[in-house]
Amino acid sequence: MVRFINSTVPNMRKFNSILCIIIALSFLVSCSKDDPKDDSIVGTWQLTTWTIQVPIDLNNDNVANENLLVEAMCENNETLVFEANGTVSSLATYNPDVTVSLLDETNEVYAFTVICDTEGVIGISGSYSQNNNSVSLFNTTATINGNQLTVVYEDAIDIYNEQLTEVLATRDLTLVYTKK
Repeated sequence: MVRFINSTVPNMRKFNSILCIIIALSFLVSCSKDDPKDDSIVGTWQLTTWTIQVPIDLNNDNVANENLLVEAMCENNETLVFEANGTVSSLATYNPDVTVSLLDETNEVYAFTVICDTEGVIGISGSYSQNNNSVSLFNTTATINGNQLTVVYEDAIDIYNEQLTEVLATRDLTLVYTKK
């Protein structure tokens, strides 16, 4: 009597088991969540820079700084709160009245008048959309770089002549927020 032993059945079971394990591991790895926390917009962002890229020394410490938040004595409580549902809000915007005049065009000497907003708080809210590092909000586009969100308002600040009677130029206003 001749007996045939099917040696492929145990090997096939072993192969199928290994194949199932490989497929399961591939599925788990492909479904793992890459959640880059540095680029996530959801959360609270504190205003840390307000600049028109002109060095000033309003606080008379003999150190010029381009960041008005460092130089002006205005209270800054501005935060932007981004929600996962696509809304962004701020209950306390930084809103000083800033007037800039050009005193000496050759040496780029400017005079700043800053009146802090003491009459209350301006709140804003709206929707936002994010595409990678670009965020559309409040009719402008911001850029995320790590834990910083930068918004540039083009030609937002008028530069007057010394007598404040004529606008000579405009400057971009750059706001930088840092994630809390």
